[in-house]
Amino acid sequence: MSKTKQQRWASNAAANIFSGVVLAIFNLLTPAMLSRKLTVPDFAIWSLALQVVIYLQIFMGGLQTAIAQKVAFANEKTDHLEMKRIAGAAFVAAGAIASFAMFCLLLLSIAYPILYPKFDENTLHQLRINTFVIGFSFSFQLLALFPAGVFMGTHKNIYWAFSVVVSRALFVFVLLVISFFGWTLSLFEYAICFAVICASLVPVSYGIFQAKFSWIQWKFFSFNRDYLKSLLAFSAAHSVWGVSMLLVGGATVSIVANFDYPNLAPYTMAITLMTVMVGLLQAMMSPMVPALASAKALPDGDAEVKAIFYKSTKRCVILLLVCVALYFSVGENIVTLWAGKTYGPTVFSIGGILAISYAIRNFCIPMSMCVLGLYNPQLGMDLTLLEGGCNIFLGYFLALNFGVLGVAYASLISSTLSFFMSAGFLIPRLRIVGKPWEFIKIPFLGGILSAFPIVSVIFVLTFLIQKTM
Repeated sequence: MSKTKQQRWASNAAANIFSGVVLAIFNLLTPAMLSRKLTVPDFAIWSLALQVVIYLQIFMGGLQTAIAQKVAFANEKTDHLEMKRIAGAAFVAAGAIASFAMFCLLLLSIAYPILYPKFDENTLHQLRINTFVIGFSFSFQLLALFPAGVFMGTHKNIYWAFSVVVSRALFVFVLLVISFFGWTLSLFEYAICFAVICASLVPVSYGIFQAKFSWIQWKFFSFNRDYLKSLLAFSAAHSVWGVSMLLVGGATVSIVANFDYPNLAPYTMAITLMTVMVGLLQAMMSPMVPALASAKALPDGDAEVKAIFYKSTKRCVILLLVCVALYFSVGENIVTLWAGKTYGPTVFSIGGILAISYAIRNFCIPMSMCVLGLYNPQLGMDLTLLEGGCNIFLGYFLALNFGVLGVAYASLISSTLSFFMSAGFLIPRLRIVGKPWEFIKIPFLGGILSAFPIVSVIFVLTFLIQKTM
């Protein structure tokens, strides 16, 4: 990889890390503060409503990758005409997906009695209202996929990072003001506040787009239908990734809600912790998609792609192992301080299992980025759907006997299965990134060996500190 491209990737990764840190603060402070402001039943409803709409958004998220991929390829060739055509089609596609998300939200609210047969009528009513309010906001925010894709495709990730930071930091600021003055809000009022403020992502991102990309003169009623079909087809194919995410994460929330409702809030808080860990990692790895698309357009594209893939995988393994080591060494007191005495011990116990599970599953993040950046997103869908199905099957039966811990162990088993299947069956399909044994030996084992000294130091220091206390 050339020095210029390394600097560009580093700057994009830095912008993503910056927004990722703000999102981490947002994701950590929001449940920490609301768990102390809301009653236990209301906080459980909030947690369930928020998890459902988050996974609904993931289900619709392929368009951003599609736009970034096509814009990056056109930008590498300095084809401004093609970029204008992509922009017009991308805006229409974003509107279509946002509308479809709202339709799915309506269907979901109708299906709640079937999904949660043990809930009483009042709980279902509260869940419907809050899910619809928050879900409408999240669906509206899908319109921002258009400028986000252009920003990432042109390697201007800082613009998207700024848009996210403004909308999320504003809500955290409002929560702090509410706490400072000791105001009391109902669950519905918190939902309205959350929905309105977070929706500011759309006007902020479009304002930046108009200011910095005015040369892309796109029109709503004048767009290329072929590009529109291509973007929607890619997004539809990518939605299968969303289905697998729903099976791995969202559906397990429903299992806990039905079989171990008292531990629903701790479970969603543990998932939030894991989401923060993985979110920061994905923020660092997301520049891979446009970088791979750009590299593929070069004469020595295959060698460039392989170098990016191996280096990213090694770094990914190191970071995940260090995160898991930090969680087990210093996490208990921090988690209790964050979640409060009511939820803290349970959150830490569940989070320990999920930390290992999420680490194993996300060893393959660079592999996923490689698929999204270079291939049809349907490649490897059989493996992800198998993992999701395994997670649901095991989660259901283990929840009957072990409750929420059974669901967490089901995630650990299915993620381990997914990693070995990906190494054994997906790597051969990615012909330009080497063979399975080469992947295991160079980036994976190399990452473990590189992380070993760091992990050892973490545990030794923790032991010495605890011994002196």
